[in-house]
Amino acid sequence: MSPERLAAGIVAHGLLALALAAPASAEFTVRPVAEYGDPAPGTGDSFIVFGAPAINDAGRVAFEGAILNSWRIWRETAAGLEQVAASDDVPAGSPGGAAILYFSEILFSNAGHVVVRAELDSGDEGYFSASPGGMATIAVEGQPAPGTTETFHRIDTSLRISDAGDIAFYGTLDTFYDPTGIWMGQAGTLSLLVRQGDPAPGGGGDAFFILSDFPRISEAGDVGFASLLFGLSARAGLWKGSPGSLADLLVAPMSDYRHAFLSDDEEWVFVDQSPSTTPRILAGVPGDFRTVYTVGDQAPGLPPGVGIVISPYRPDLQMNGSRQVALRAATAETTPREGLWSEGSGTLTLLALAGEVAPGTGGLIYEEIEGFAINDLGQTAFWAEFQDFAGRGLFLANPGEAPELVAREGGTFEVSPGDVRVVTDVDVLLESADYLRQRPRGGFNDAGELAVGLRFGFGSAGVYVVTVPEPDPTPQVLVALLAVGGLVRARRPRLGVRPSVVAGVRNLPVAAARLPRVPLAA
Repeated sequence: MSPERLAAGIVAHGLLALALAAPASAEFTVRPVAEYGDPAPGTGDSFIVFGAPAINDAGRVAFEGAILNSWRIWRETAAGLEQVAASDDVPAGSPGGAAILYFSEILFSNAGHVVVRAELDSGDEGYFSASPGGMATIAVEGQPAPGTTETFHRIDTSLRISDAGDIAFYGTLDTFYDPTGIWMGQAGTLSLLVRQGDPAPGGGGDAFFILSDFPRISEAGDVGFASLLFGLSARAGLWKGSPGSLADLLVAPMSDYRHAFLSDDEEWVFVDQSPSTTPRILAGVPGDFRTVYTVGDQAPGLPPGVGIVISPYRPDLQMNGSRQVALRAATAETTPREGLWSEGSGTLTLLALAGEVAPGTGGLIYEEIEGFAINDLGQTAFWAEFQDFAGRGLFLANPGEAPELVAREGGTFEVSPGDVRVVTDVDVLLESADYLRQRPRGGFNDAGELAVGLRFGFGSAGVYVVTVPEPDPTPQVLVALLAVGGLVRARRPRLGVRPSVVAGVRNLPVAAARLPRVPLAA
């Protein structure tokens, strides 16, 4: 062996030793935002209990908390916590001077805007902006619906909020004719985006017929939605835009109006059900779509020959800024099981499956995936219910690793070194948008931070930010470099990468960034 080759080998072995010594993953870190007994700013009282918090990409939190005889909303600022709403407030524009009875949802923008869904003491529900200057009405059931001569009958959940504080929601009107629509905006600027019966841009003269229940608004403030059309062609498609400026984005002869998702970066993931193709999940932008999964294909992690089903209630789709998709779907088995798959690792991988053991729980079995999110780091967080009424748990999977338990009801949680408590309740905002439940996004940001509300025994509770560092890529990068250099020719060792949740997982390859174009059928 030449001296140069020997020296290279010594360096290689040294680098490999360093790689093998690197930890598999960093421990979670916990930052308490507010806890039971802490002074509640602006009240003179102390915090008692908390609801599900929201966190923005700046790492600041907005949350609902209770003091004696009142529920209130706080947000974090550079100066600390400030109160922005209370359950006895009368929002500007509230019909008949009705006051807030209770809060049911919270949305928190990257710029710090807070929007809440709440019920008034009149019994009507609606959306309201919240700030130290007071609350203001965005939309309330029973009140006039902008852009129409009708009133709102029902206002559905807004799943997201733009950086400017705008929301978008599906609503029904108190009329038999063309009763549905999608609205967007904020207090004082709410506008009708589209109504059933309106001509569809690019629809060849057809009209909007059945609008998606789940419009999403991007960070920039464009709303994406799907719709079936009424007319001679009986098509469906996807549209994006704002009031008065809907783009012509008819992307498929027959897309599934129930399952279409516009990402923060204004890219699409949806179900294509074109008559000339097998149903498939596509992701990307018009002219540059790729296939995530085709119905009938082997689904990663399932027994040979088993795929997933596209049904009226599944799949539930999400996508991050790198076009990586996470989806919740039912298996195509005699007895269907619910599962969660994610491309966060670069390949479509099964993360959790009903009937399988949930990691870190001492043998508890997954019953149902209640909500999930994939961030721009490729991390996937999800909230699951266990069989036999054993409670719920919060999990997070780093790219290429099996999920780890963050917290579960009945388990322990280390609030700070040496302060270990038993959890009685977990509350987190992870999006769910099927026909059985609607829950907004907000508990997981693109910096790898989870905001969670926890209750413990003996009345203690708190709001916490759990930081989940990305895995150290150094071991994998070193091995790749060594392999390229021809110095690692034997079987590569496992360098701190945890095994998959299900043994024998078959992954579907997918590039991490821009992926090949898949032409749509004409």
